Amino acid sequence: MGNLASQMNQSTSSNLRLFREEAEASEDCSVHEQLPFLSQLSEQFELTTGWQLSFDESKASNVVRTKSDPDSSIRGDLRISDMSAKLGAGRKAQNRAHCDDLVSTLDSMIALIQSDRERFRNLDQNLSPVVSAPFDWWNIEGSCGFSRNGFSTWSVTSQEQMRIFAGQLNLNDSFESALAASIVLSAFETTCESTMTLPEVAPLIPAVLQRSVLGQASLNWFSTVELDPITGEFEIDGFNSQNGLVLIDVHAATAMPLDNDDSNILYSGQILCVGLDQNRIGQINRILSQTEYSVDHCLKTVRKEFGDSASIFLYRK
Repeated sequence: MGNLASQMNQSTSSNLRLFREEAEASEDCSVHEQLPFLSQLSEQFELTTGWQLSFDESKASNVVRTKSDPDSSIRGDLRISDMSAKLGAGRKAQNRAHCDDLVSTLDSMIALIQSDRERFRNLDQNLSPVVSAPFDWWNIEGSCGFSRNGFSTWSVTSQEQMRIFAGQLNLNDSFESALAASIVLSAFETTCESTMTLPEVAPLIPAVLQRSVLGQASLNWFSTVELDPITGEFEIDGFNSQNGLVLIDVHAATAMPLDNDDSNILYSGQILCVGLDQNRIGQINRILSQTEYSVDHCLKTVRKEFGDSASIFLYRK
């Protein structure tokens, strides 16, 4: 009986030890991927103070990561967990109260780092709904700003022409992409406030970008559309501008590409999409084939399908 009890105790102890080690390994892996300096910080803290550090993820943070967003920033508390086992003979740990104060400061720094991480993780997207057009017979919808290297905006020129601008950057870094998008969007807004003609805009945009702190940044394409709000005639200019232009004819239930060589008029029942990649035409046509759409219903469906894109949609009321 004694041997059986001993075996059961050993088995229970072994199971508990293995479970604990797996849990710690999983937690450590996640925490140290996001905070790669934490291991060295903990080791240096232990050698200097004689106390061990641990980072405990909060329950709320764990729920978010496990249930909805695995890449969300881990939030928790840095704390002293135990006295170091590495203290040499005759050596004492540092004053615990002073060490707790130091840990509190380090914990605040980690919280700030994780807040910045979360902010920069979402930095590649900053979209807001467009402002309504100041012309009674035109509607303009969509999103202004930038999203995943794409950008878009619109304005009214000093000659009271509607000018829509969209493009795509060739950058891998989200911070640089956000900065570059801000630069080119500001440059475009300046051209609208000046007396610059449409052909003068195209060479200015890449020149401003090259002269900025992001001299190596480049544009895959950008499209500038200028529309006369009285006649509905519009001109197209830019660099590889056809890549970001799609015309939807709702009555014909079809989407088609546009070229900057065309002489264009936007008619009732048509939607001009600026910033929507022409590779999406097949996807739009599949949507149009599903049912008969009004202009409003079609636009609502297309916007829902491509809601995270920096695209602007223009049509007659």
